[in-house]
Amino acid sequence: MDSMQTPIRNRHNQNPVTIPPSPFLKKLGYGTGVAVYKLERSPVANKIQSPWAIKKLLKRNIINTQYGKRLKEEASILRKLDHPNIVGFRAFVKASDNQDCLAMEQCNNSLGDMIEQRNELSLLAYPAKNIMRVALDISEALNYLHTQALFLHCDVKSYNILVKDNFSICKLCDFGVTLPITVHGEINRDKAGKDAEYIGTRLWMAPEILKYPQIITTKADIYSYGLVLWEMLALCPPCVDSYDESMCLTNDLEDLDDSITSESEETIEKMNKSGFGKRPELPAQDFDDSYKYVLEIFHCCTEENPANRPSAQDLTISIPEMNKVLGFD
Repeated sequence: MDSMQTPIRNRHNQNPVTIPPSPFLKKLGYGTGVAVYKLERSPVANKIQSPWAIKKLLKRNIINTQYGKRLKEEASILRKLDHPNIVGFRAFVKASDNQDCLAMEQCNNSLGDMIEQRNELSLLAYPAKNIMRVALDISEALNYLHTQALFLHCDVKSYNILVKDNFSICKLCDFGVTLPITVHGEINRDKAGKDAEYIGTRLWMAPEILKYPQIITTKADIYSYGLVLWEMLALCPPCVDSYDESMCLTNDLEDLDDSITSESEETIEKMNKSGFGKRPELPAQDFDDSYKYVLEIFHCCTEENPANRPSAQDLTISIPEMNKVLGFD
């Protein structure tokens, strides 16, 4: 066996798998403090095995215990989750360089990358049918999290949604900053700790999260979910007009993707004076009748008052009926 590879077994303790060092893996993208790679697995008994996505800390963050702890916590949570619209856990192991690696189901693209690419091609909003597919699949994922797993995702955004093929199925990923919740949809302080905070990405944060003290409920995920639908209409991150160049609006996804904890005090002060936490305006495009429910869901989910937003369960009930009316079945 190559000394540069570490053999592991998947969650079902089946065929051993080796993880080569990062330079030998195809990089898929970045998250907060991590890089995600594609691992092609060797055929077994003449059967092709599906590739895995491998999440590892960026080199500069290896000594950062916060990021390492977050990756371990994500692995622990993902191992417990089982839903078709949540990325599948595969393994959590040490690589040959002694780095922790989270192995997951590999999907084609992140929605955030797809939105960037569509924008670069100077295209208009995604077709309503595509947006409604994302709306349905991610509402199903959130409903499972909020009512069965009892977790708040805390970082719903386009870059944490994976899309297979041509929107055949969409999956929620990145569970590194989740919080436990009660059956009533509020943060579970007994499990999370009295000082626990909502740590997500400021561009997608609900208004009640941007204030002190934070009001942490499942309705914060719903607000962020509504902004994802807006992204598919506007083809850019929400509140991006409130950024200036000093607030890291660059082509580097890793900068744009930084969490609230990594922002400077000066940046946070600028953001608080801008349009963050406010429903963004719709893009200057004439939307035909096929978009009527997309716009309705967006507006309902981004109500300033959390009590006026639907629950994920509400969405899983209403969206299939909307799709029937639109003929999107």
